[in-house]
Amino acid sequence: MSKKNGNLPEQDALLQHQAAIDAAKQQLETLQGIVSQQESTLADLQGQLPEIAALEQQHEDLLAEIATGGAEPAAAEALDKTIADARAKKAEIDPAIALCQKTISGVQRKVQDQAAALDALKSSTGNLVKKYLLAEAERIAQDFLPKATALIDDYKRLEGIAALLGPLGHPWLRPHGSEMVLPAFNLPAFQGKTLFHNPGLIFKLSGHGETMPFFNAEVERIKALGIEFEFA
Repeated sequence: MSKKNGNLPEQDALLQHQAAIDAAKQQLETLQGIVSQQESTLADLQGQLPEIAALEQQHEDLLAEIATGGAEPAAAEALDKTIADARAKKAEIDPAIALCQKTISGVQRKVQDQAAALDALKSSTGNLVKKYLLAEAERIAQDFLPKATALIDDYKRLEGIAALLGPLGHPWLRPHGSEMVLPAFNLPAFQGKTLFHNPGLIFKLSGHGETMPFFNAEVERIKALGIEFEFA
């Protein structure tokens, strides 16, 4: 067991693993948030771009009007300035757009890497859960076996007492067909503690014929009290 908190080492490993998953999820969400923020900024910048193509077409139409005498050359001056201002604004915004696009591409790669790392962590969870459950089962088994031993001892006494009561005219205490069976599990704690003829069990009393040692033990207990009595 862990010396720091009383947990099994496998439990601590599982909890630490979950903490790593939670941290990886948080990092992924942070990266995804950055992408969303950058995409919003990109959309805002793109929305600020002037419609230069439309201005260019308007300029061409005006030049055609001037060429055909429909407008004076001076009419193009204001439009020329508008186009120049639009180009200047575009030249100012374009680097910010390019920077934003590159930032999005870079962070998206980080998102992919982080998502892969998170998937790798999740894929190993099952194995850690299995190790924890096996360790927990072993811990329970170590606690179970002494209790089973005490239960078996009590059961043997009850069987012995029941066998003694028979000659005294008392009905058999244990109903016909009833028996106590304690299973074994495939865990280290049960090694060497199973029945030789049935490795799946740690105790089984098949019939009344097996109760004679328990009968004799109870007879000896009665005699130890100083009681003189013959049991058939």
